[in-house]
Amino acid sequence: MVVDPAGGTESSDSSNNKNADAMLYSQEASRYLQEHQLDESLKAYQKAADCYGLEESVIASVNAAGCYRNMGAVSRLLGNYNEAVSFLRRAEDLYSLAKERIRQLVSEDGNRENSSEALCLDLMILETIQSRATFHFQQQNDVVSAVNCHEDCIELLLELNNSKNEQEGALVNGVFFSRLPQDKQTELI
Repeated sequence: MVVDPAGGTESSDSSNNKNADAMLYSQEASRYLQEHQLDESLKAYQKAADCYGLEESVIASVNAAGCYRNMGAVSRLLGNYNEAVSFLRRAEDLYSLAKERIRQLVSEDGNRENSSEALCLDLMILETIQSRATFHFQQQNDVVSAVNCHEDCIELLLELNNSKNEQEGALVNGVFFSRLPQDKQTELI
């Protein structure tokens, strides 16, 4: 039996085989990427993500999310921007699912509300949303969607800072983030 520190137990045979297969597919995808065989890389990342599946384990969710993030990057290189955005959204969803599982486990144990693992996942979510914003803006010239992504980042940063007042903003590593006033958003668009 394999114990996932943040997701319970799994049978050792099926879990180990799936994880080993997923790792092999990920390595294959990386090799294809280095060889500029982008379609093959995308297929291999999809196989890896499928191996991780929708298991209850945090580790499997995070690994699958990483595959989807990579698939978004490969899709961008292929010029498939809508597909890239879809893959990034899927990665965000899986990172969020893993974060909620960690928070649930932490609260069940009676420990502090936010664990460092949940914070790391929040940072992965932020990076993924920022990647999506870049795709929207640079590849699709979609300013509205890019601004919406940045608003999602601000919302997450406010949540991380436990800020109740959206006008306050959030201070992260010495940088102050706040929502863009509606009139300024209109000027951008």
